[in-house]
Amino acid sequence: MSADGDQLSQWRAYCRPADGYAIGFDSLALRKAVESHWFLLPCEYEEGAQIQVVEKLLDEVEADFYRNRPTATLDTCTAGASGYFLIAFHMVAPILKHRAFRDEQEWRLVTKPFAHSVTGHRPASTMLVPFVACTYAPDGPSSPISEIVVGPSPHSDLEHRAVASMRKQLGLKVAVRSSRIPYRPW
Repeated sequence: MSADGDQLSQWRAYCRPADGYAIGFDSLALRKAVESHWFLLPCEYEEGAQIQVVEKLLDEVEADFYRNRPTATLDTCTAGASGYFLIAFHMVAPILKHRAFRDEQEWRLVTKPFAHSVTGHRPASTMLVPFVACTYAPDGPSSPISEIVVGPSPHSDLEHRAVASMRKQLGLKVAVRSSRIPYRPW
């Protein structure tokens, strides 16, 4: 997810020309909808901040080891600290990205460790990407979906009407808008 759901770089990277849609979320409603099994976290692009995050993780693992050391065996402390590291690393690794991608202002939904298993794979341009399917019931006042953006298209008016029709059919009460980026056959 990106803080700006209508960037040319995002349309180019994540959809085929004239065939893209972005779903906008209300961050507070999304956090509430996923809080039992997921965390909504911003990506970190700056190397210095990334180093601080990893150093904090390692400090916490070391503290966990020494906290348990007075009452546990070396093997038990090592196993506990290793488990702590794996869980913490599972939370940290998805949010560390190369600084070249900082314009994306990306956020990630990170699952709590072992809360979900991969439910499918989708094709990407160069490989299969694993994913966890999430169910969503569009009814209710606290829907995390706030808008649908129709990507750059030579037929943006027709695309906009089609998405608005689909939204009505599904009972979604969200805004539909067309991208501010002009269509170009990339």
